[in-house]
Amino acid sequence: MKKMIFCVAALLAAAGFSQNEKSLVDFGAAGFEPERVFNGNGPLSLEKLDGAVKVTTQADPWWPGYVIAFPHELRDLSDYGGVAMDIHNPETFAQGIGFRVDNAGADGAKHCNTEGYTLAPDESRTITVYFGFTDRKPGFPLDPKAVTGVCLFWGQPKQTGSLVVRNIRAIPEDPKMPGLAKPREQLVIDFKDETLFNLRGGAIVDGRLVGDTMPEAKQWFEYWESRAGLLAGSFSYSVKFQYRVLDADEGATFYSLFRSLGKGWGKWDRGWTNIEQLPAKKGQILTQEHTVDLPRFKDYFMMFGVNGRAKVEVLRVEITRGAPYNDGDLLERAVAKRNANAEQLIMVDFEDALPATARIAIGDITEAAGEALMGRRSLVVDTIGRGQEWNEAFTVGRGRLDAGYKYFVTVPVRMEKKGPKGGSVYIAAQTPDGQKIGWRSWNSGVGEDDVMSTTFHFREDKAYELLIGIQNEARVIFDEIEIRREPLPPDRVPLLKVRDSKYMKLVFEDTFDGPVVDETKWKFNADRPHRGGMIRKANAVIEDGNLHLLFKPEGDTFSMPFLDTSGLHEFAFGYFECRMMLPKQEGHWPAFWLFNSAVNAVGNDGRDGTEVDIMEAPWRDKDQINHALHWDGYGDDHASEGIVANVPGINQGWHTFAVDWQPEGYIFLINGVETWRTDAGGVCQKPLFMILSEEMGGWSGNPWNVDKALLPDRTIIDYVRVWQ
Repeated sequence: MKKMIFCVAALLAAAGFSQNEKSLVDFGAAGFEPERVFNGNGPLSLEKLDGAVKVTTQADPWWPGYVIAFPHELRDLSDYGGVAMDIHNPETFAQGIGFRVDNAGADGAKHCNTEGYTLAPDESRTITVYFGFTDRKPGFPLDPKAVTGVCLFWGQPKQTGSLVVRNIRAIPEDPKMPGLAKPREQLVIDFKDETLFNLRGGAIVDGRLVGDTMPEAKQWFEYWESRAGLLAGSFSYSVKFQYRVLDADEGATFYSLFRSLGKGWGKWDRGWTNIEQLPAKKGQILTQEHTVDLPRFKDYFMMFGVNGRAKVEVLRVEITRGAPYNDGDLLERAVAKRNANAEQLIMVDFEDALPATARIAIGDITEAAGEALMGRRSLVVDTIGRGQEWNEAFTVGRGRLDAGYKYFVTVPVRMEKKGPKGGSVYIAAQTPDGQKIGWRSWNSGVGEDDVMSTTFHFREDKAYELLIGIQNEARVIFDEIEIRREPLPPDRVPLLKVRDSKYMKLVFEDTFDGPVVDETKWKFNADRPHRGGMIRKANAVIEDGNLHLLFKPEGDTFSMPFLDTSGLHEFAFGYFECRMMLPKQEGHWPAFWLFNSAVNAVGNDGRDGTEVDIMEAPWRDKDQINHALHWDGYGDDHASEGIVANVPGINQGWHTFAVDWQPEGYIFLINGVETWRTDAGGVCQKPLFMILSEEMGGWSGNPWNVDKALLPDRTIIDYVRVWQ
């Protein structure tokens, strides 16, 4: 049951603060009950003291803490500059903590600002967060008119520890820190005013921005960004900047791009529309000019980056707002992507009784004012506080989704709010036995109206249905669910035969017999942060004639390798095979897959680029392997299909994983036995390169649950071969 927010006005009234401060929680008020105010996440306990609250955590591999929500009448803090809390560490050891101020949907990175502190033994101090700043640098442009509360948390505590807190209050702006960024009609950056930008690995040298990857080549390394909030969505902008390449390897590029902080990493405006990429050639100072249309999303910022090995300096940037830009009605755009002649099969608009093919598992139909997106009624699904990662909310189509058709699915939604872990919406296709053959997710911004639009290809003669749900915690309004279909062309995939490698040419082979990884065959990703851990070249080693991909502890997190053949060995079509022994511990997983940046292209399905996941092995407790295809980028147009193959004994001993990629389709095999065949996405016709990688967390479980004495864990590769 959700904890009630204790919002009795008498308990939150101003009490003895300076004229420029405003009390938000008065711990000394009569009748104050901390259990009604503090909403905990982790192994925590509370104790009420005189005018204060003692909070205690046990050792925990995560970030345990309390969210302290403000009542609605105290959430408008636009007359103030930040929030403060008085805190005392009564322990005999230092404690590392974080103090966070939230808007709705705060997830630790977006819709919040955070400061970290280390409290010495027996230290008392006031900790603060100023709106628009994180780590004392410009950060997420928090809305001070809608501050939902604060969060106090520990950073992976190694032992039981307590803190005493009191006096949460709004405070004036710090005169040393500028106010929250406001959108500007013209922005001129000469790299003197550091309140206008953040350095992400670049440096200011003699008044110029320098990005330098010459010591170590990096792929898509964004080293500078303008401060979020200075640019507004729904406008066109003209961009002009002066730059000079000081040094560069052949093939390196320098680029600029725009991104929305609220949409997050990878949520581009229809693919790579907003990127401008320039050859990195040494020479004179050059001036680059272009225009960019920013859609409706908020929090845009500009970035500079280098792909490859180069050293580039930027002298000046001018960004000028132009005419309003309308990226079109989302529903109209979704409709435009489907065949106009596709027949309407199912329409669920929640206005009348549900059809027999539809079932609500979580959620309620509402007529509340402001909650029906169109018409009178909508479905509201709220998973905040449920504590589950996967929440299946609604199923539709059982008994109606026949094989032999391409299905177009359109679902208008609004993301009302997100829980502490964030939340996203997903659509999956599944069979009655629960096998999922396709997957698509949307990470909409809080308060945004969005349209989920995707396609599914059903060829096998099975009874399919669509499953719509929420990952983690969110409150989402679904307005309608429309399913249309059109016949698929004649299926040539069943006629394909798996080709015998004895009658093909071996075009690539690595048996890993040398002392180190052969860098004429494999390229290492540069050491860098990745999925909460670190990519490390040193984690790919040759031992006893095999390649070992090591998953290792590194400080408070973990490290893993990432190898690919990009620019060295790329193939269109062929039989790709890897012999592998899977790791033993949960919390990470190996993958053997094909890729090319052309996967980001939108508009021709997967024919111009497809990510082909030959195998992913995230489960140590299940004898299962995941096969998948992804195409049309990783933004709003992303599409995918896949299956989970059941293979008894897959987690013991050696196994081969392969795909026979032919112009007409893909055939996936494990130990020489076919596990899936498909032409989903139209079949890629472009060259792709191979990747061997390790990933952490996610569907493989929590790596912090693993006894570090059992690490490093390893995936062992005997060989990788390609025939054509």
